[in-house]
Amino acid sequence: MASTIIPNDVQVATSDNFLSTEQLINMFPDKDPNIYQKRGAPGISSLVRFLGGSRPTMQIDYSHFEEDYTHQSFKVASRATAAGAGQPVTLIVAAGYHSSTGAYSIPRDGFIIETKQGLAKLSGKNEGTPGAHTIVATPFDPAVTLDLLVTESFPIFGSTFADGSDSPEGLTPILAEYSNNTMIIKEAYEVTGGALTSFTWSYMQPGQLGAGSPGGYRCAIKGEHDTNRRMEDYISIMMFRSDKITNTTNITDGSRGTEGLYRFVQNGGDTNTWSDIAGFTLIDFDNIIRKSKNAAAGTQFALYHGFDLGMKLSDAFIDKFGAGAINYGAFGGSKDLAMAMDFSSIRRNQYEIHFSSWDALDHPELFGASAFEDYSGYGVVVPLETTRIQGDSSPGPFMRMRYRAAGNYSRLKEVHLTGGTNGIYTEGMDRIKIHYKSDVGFEGIAPERFQSIQRV
Repeated sequence: MASTIIPNDVQVATSDNFLSTEQLINMFPDKDPNIYQKRGAPGISSLVRFLGGSRPTMQIDYSHFEEDYTHQSFKVASRATAAGAGQPVTLIVAAGYHSSTGAYSIPRDGFIIETKQGLAKLSGKNEGTPGAHTIVATPFDPAVTLDLLVTESFPIFGSTFADGSDSPEGLTPILAEYSNNTMIIKEAYEVTGGALTSFTWSYMQPGQLGAGSPGGYRCAIKGEHDTNRRMEDYISIMMFRSDKITNTTNITDGSRGTEGLYRFVQNGGDTNTWSDIAGFTLIDFDNIIRKSKNAAAGTQFALYHGFDLGMKLSDAFIDKFGAGAINYGAFGGSKDLAMAMDFSSIRRNQYEIHFSSWDALDHPELFGASAFEDYSGYGVVVPLETTRIQGDSSPGPFMRMRYRAAGNYSRLKEVHLTGGTNGIYTEGMDRIKIHYKSDVGFEGIAPERFQSIQRV
C-alpha cells in the first residue's frame, strides 16, 4: 500500500493513487445531502395563514367593524332591594351599559328582564343625571320581592306594551371598530464571492415552480436556509407578540409595530389561570369550553402552548388523546395537514380542542430566555371555525395576516439579491447579499372569542 497518495490528472488507477476503503472513509467523511430542521412545528403565522389566509391592503393602517351582540343584558351599579313583595325597585344602571353624556342605555321602558326571583318589567327610565341612569323594575308576580345584586347580569328577554301604546325608544347598535397597522420586518444573508462554490443546483421542469414557470437550473446557497427560516420565525413571532410603537418621542425613525395575537387577547379576550400545585384539570378545560360557548366561538379550537403547560395538559388528558377522539374537520378533513401542524386533539361533548406545542415559547434564545415572563406556562385558545359577514352568507375568519400590496406588487415576502460577483453586479463588493422584507400585520376579529391560559 502506498504511504503517500499522488492523484492523477486522468482517471487511471496506479499504485500511487489507490485508496483503501479505510483511507477513503477517513479522507471523505459521510455527508448527508439533506438539511434537517432543528426547530419544531410551524409557528403562529402558519396557523394565522391557514385559518384566515393573507389579505392585501394598500394602506399601512387597516380597520373593520364588528356588530354588537344581538341580545343584550346589563348590570346594576349598587344592590337594589324592593321594599316588599310586588313592590317596584329603582335600579342604577352600571357604567358601560349606558352613555355617559346622552340618553342611550340598554334597559328601556316596556322591556322584560329575568332575575333570580322571576320576571320583571322595566319602566320610568331617567337619564337626567349623566353617568347615573336609573330605571324602575316591577315583578310580574305580586308575591315576589326583587333583590338585584351587582354581581348579576340581567338579560333582556322581550317586551310588553298595552294596546294602542307608542313604540319603544329606539336602540342603535354599537359597532366596535378594530384598527391595526402593518410593520416592516427585514433580514439579510451575505456570502463572499470565494464562498460561492457552495452553490447547489437543481433542474426544475416547466411549471414545477408554479403555472407558467420556465424549466431550467435553479441555484441555492448552502447556509442561506437558516436565514430564510429565521425570517419566517420573525414574522411568526411578530404576529404573536408585537405591540404598536407608541413611544414616538424617542423612536423617531418611522418604524412601526403591529398589535399581535398576544396583546389582542390580553386586551379583549378572556383569561384562565393554573398553578403548579393544582395543575390543569378537566374542570379548567370545561371552563374554557363554557366560556367559548357563551361567546359563540364555535366548537373547534386550537390551543398553542408552552412546554410546562403542555406537560400539565398531558397529565390531565393522557387517557383522552387518541385517533378515536380526533375529528379532522377543522383541517379540511385532512389528517395529514393536522399531523403536519403537529396537532393532537381531544373531544368533550361536541367541542374539540386541538393541542400544539410552540417551541418558540421555550426556546432559550427566544421566549424561553430567563428575563422574560412565564411563556412556558402560557397558552392561547383560538377559534378554528369561521364567523359570518353581516348581510352576506359568506364566512369570514377570526384572524388573518394583512400585507401591503398594490396591483401585481406584493410585500408579503420580498427577496432580492445585490452584489458584485457571479452574475450579480449592482456594486463593487466581491459578495452576494440576499435581502428579505415583509410588510405585514395581524388582524383579529371578535377578541371575546379568544382565551389565554396563564400560570399563577
